[in-house]
Amino acid sequence: MIHVHSPYITALTICKDVLFETRSSRQSARFHGDVAYFDEYDGLLEAESEGVRMAAALGDRRVLLLRNHGAMVVGPHVDRPSPPLRWQPW
Repeated sequence: MIHVHSPYITALTICKDVLFETRSSRQSARFHGDVAYFDEYDGLLEAESEGVRMAAALGDRRVLLLRNHGAMVVGPHVDRPSPPLRWQPW
């Protein structure tokens, strides 16, 4: 898992009712169908139950956008969370 707070992704998560359009570019297309949203995020992890809710929101996708915060990206192996992330300007 990688957790990022880059300016672009943070700005995207702050915008109300805006979704990451995965069909807008070749770079974005590699995430098509792999983006989930967690609108309940308040910036603090105070209980394990919040992690359980995040995992449920993520489901089988690779990217979880945390509203007003940033993103988490997951992958198949602990040392390679998501190789495509290095191509995103996040």
